[in-house]
Amino acid sequence: RPACADEPFGNQPTAAYCSGFLVGPDLIATAGHCYSSGDLSGTRFVFGFVMQNATTPVTFLAENRVYQGVEVVGRALQGDLDYAVIRLDRPVTAPGAIPFEIRREGVVPLTANVGVIGHPAGLPMKIAFGGATRVYENSNAGYFVANLDTYGGNSGSPVINPVTGQVEGILVRGAQDYVIEGNCFRSNWLPDSAASEDVSKTTSFAQFVPLLVNS
Repeated sequence: RPACADEPFGNQPTAAYCSGFLVGPDLIATAGHCYSSGDLSGTRFVFGFVMQNATTPVTFLAENRVYQGVEVVGRALQGDLDYAVIRLDRPVTAPGAIPFEIRREGVVPLTANVGVIGHPAGLPMKIAFGGATRVYENSNAGYFVANLDTYGGNSGSPVINPVTGQVEGILVRGAQDYVIEGNCFRSNWLPDSAASEDVSKTTSFAQFVPLLVNS
C-alpha cells in the first residue's frame, strides 16, 4: 500500500536498510543485526544520502562518499548486546564527515535528553531531536530505553546527547512502525511514556574504538 496522503516524507525514495555512524577515521559503528562478516563484499557505506530540498533527493554520489567494509573489528548479537564496529577500505574523506565522540564510561543519566540521526524506513537522512525525547531506564548493563522517534532503518543510528555532543548508544530495537488505514499506511503514534526504543550503550563496544586524536 502507499503512504497516506498526509504521512510525512511519503513521497521520498527509500534506499538504505540500516544506519551507521563514523567513530574513527576509518571506523563505522552500527547495530550487530545490521552487519556481519558476511556483508563485507556486498554492502556499501554511503555518506550524503539526503534531501537537497523538500522535493529533491540526492541521486548521484561521488566516489568519496561510498566505502566498503574490510574487517569486522568487534560485533555482538546475543543477550542484551547488539553492535558492530567495522573497518572501512580507506579513511573517510566525504565532505563534512567527522567522527563522533562516544561515552566510554559511566551511564547516561535518567531523563537526559537524547535524539537520533539516521535513515528511518530507508529514507534520506532525518534528524529527530525533541524536548520530550529522553532516557527512561538505564539499569541494564548493555542497553538503555528511550522514547525516540525511530523506525526500521534507524537500526544502527547514533543516539546523541545534545548537551555534550557525545553518542550515548546505538538504536537497535523499537515498537511497530506503521499501521494500515484503509488502502494506505501511516505512522504508528505512541505516547511519550511508551518509551519503547532500546539503545545499545557505547560503553559495551568502546574497547573497539580508539580515542580520537583530538580527544
